[in-house]
Amino acid sequence: MPALPAADPGGAEMKFTLAIATASLLALGVVLFFRAPLHPSGSRWHGLVAVAAALPGRHLLRSLRERRRDRLEIETIPGDVYLGRGFEWTPAHARLLLDRDGADLHSLGRPAERNLFLPPDLLAQHILILGTTGVGKTRMLELLVTQAIRRGDAAAVIDPKGDDGLLARVMEECARARRPFTLIAPPFPASSSTYNPLSNYADVREVADRVAALLPSGGDAEPFRNFGWELAGTVAAALARLGRPVSLAALRKYGIEDPWGLLREMNPGVKEIDKLAARGRALGFPEIDALIGVASRPRDHSMKMASSLLPILAKLTMGANRTLLSTDAFSWRDFDRGRGVAYFFLGSLLGADTASAVAKLALLDFQSHVGARYAYERNPAPISLFVDELADVVTPGIASLLAKSRGAGVRLVLAGQTLADLEASMDSEPRARQVVANCNSVIQFRAQNQDDAEVFAGLAGDRMLPMASEGESYEPAMLSSGFRDVDDFRAVFSRQRTWRPEPLVPPWAVLQLPVFHYFARWDGCVRKGVVPLLPRAGLADVEAIKDAARRDLQRGVGAGGGVGLDPSAA
Repeated sequence: MPALPAADPGGAEMKFTLAIATASLLALGVVLFFRAPLHPSGSRWHGLVAVAAALPGRHLLRSLRERRRDRLEIETIPGDVYLGRGFEWTPAHARLLLDRDGADLHSLGRPAERNLFLPPDLLAQHILILGTTGVGKTRMLELLVTQAIRRGDAAAVIDPKGDDGLLARVMEECARARRPFTLIAPPFPASSSTYNPLSNYADVREVADRVAALLPSGGDAEPFRNFGWELAGTVAAALARLGRPVSLAALRKYGIEDPWGLLREMNPGVKEIDKLAARGRALGFPEIDALIGVASRPRDHSMKMASSLLPILAKLTMGANRTLLSTDAFSWRDFDRGRGVAYFFLGSLLGADTASAVAKLALLDFQSHVGARYAYERNPAPISLFVDELADVVTPGIASLLAKSRGAGVRLVLAGQTLADLEASMDSEPRARQVVANCNSVIQFRAQNQDDAEVFAGLAGDRMLPMASEGESYEPAMLSSGFRDVDDFRAVFSRQRTWRPEPLVPPWAVLQLPVFHYFARWDGCVRKGVVPLLPRAGLADVEAIKDAARRDLQRGVGAGGGVGLDPSAA
């Protein structure tokens, strides 16, 4: 196995500073040692002390050598599914951890440290990455995406927040591997490909399901969600029957703004509603008849029931989004056939609702494509899908995707912060835990609270560990010692060894993981590892994309200002 290259743990600046400090201490020690005879005491002891002062620097340099794994050149990634350096975490390490409370976790297995590889056949059983903000999840995604592109997988990243470094890495690797790249980025319409998340479906009811997934559910919200499902399904069915493209802009126009508009376009010059209805019914299409039924409802009632649907449709069809998210340049089918690489850079900090909605629609559209692969293709080529900020993307259907996509050659890598976020997004603790259960490999970075730490501790399980207890007591010796000059008491010391179940990975250890350190569980075993840091990808291409967006904003246009508006898009 190729060895990892030497590198420093904290960058060239830290290495240079430590080297200068150590050299200075050593030089001072040598000077004081040889000048010691000039001292009135004539002793060299203080010179030796000065030399000893350099020892901390020596240990710092040793730590530099011991942490050479922390950086990794792209060309020297050792294998297809490399996860960094680490070791298998065994009951022996758990026992050492109990004995040395507060010890450096990774140092417990330093002698057994090696390259960690995930078996390739486990990729289709999916990976879940958990951890609080800023502890290494995105860097692990970066490592895994790089390897997927190099393997030749069709690879897609759904990034609700939008990480410049991850985007730069994907663009750089696509250029290096000469892979076709597509960017879908509503915050940067000038540089984004267009994408209609409603255009591909096997059954028109899928369109209604995708739209309804964007709406609140449960309790008082359920009637509004059901109305949104019916409205979207009715309009989509009518459009499909007439051979019109189904899009978000079309749903907004014919479902809310002008319910009679579709019939009016079919019958130019006819304005009376009763005549439009009569001509529509004359077509003999049940889909048109259902559309007439929806359009005939009292306007005030319809607008009230659409109060949840209207805001999200407005955000998804406003300004440049009207064209960007309602016309088709990108499709999962073409992406799959062309073995492409796609990046959804959604900018949730600029618009959380819009970013979440686009991410959910993209994932549901992808799920439909996976269903077609599963039904009609034999031994399909692999697709790797990477999803960051999972709680912003997840829908109840993801459990089905995780459970059934293996046969379609799909490899999912999901990253999120907490199980509680999943529970809130899915409005169900059992469904959230089902997501965890359907990911065969789990990588846990530092957790923020006890509940999150206990999730991985539970996955790792308990082991029987030896526990030693000691005791001492004093009692009268009753002259048993035989020595009159010994106090007539004796001490009794005892040591007892028992076995009891203890967590293989205690929750407190998950709470104290350093940045970039993780525990992982796959194939029934637990590992302790450190994700390597790849060299920073060049940001020139990303900055060019942002510059184009800034120029649009300065001209008073952009995602909300009407760039590329096409009246015929509906």
